[in-house]
Amino acid sequence: MAKSKNHTAHNQSYEAHRNGIKKPRKHHHSSCLPPKDIFSWYIQTFTVCSYGEIYCALRN
Repeated sequence: MAKSKNHTAHNQSYEAHRNGIKKPRKHHHSSCLPPKDIFSWYIQTFTVCSYGEIYCALRN
């Protein structure tokens, strides 16, 4: 008897693309983020700076 076929890639890429190939989700671990107080300080500073830039742009 002839050996049976073990695997084929036929139709696999078509089936994969039917629902779209998506990137894996990034998991944000708490160890990767800075401490909460530093992060909130950064956000507050960034917000104030962006409002200042908008104000200067409107004045000119």
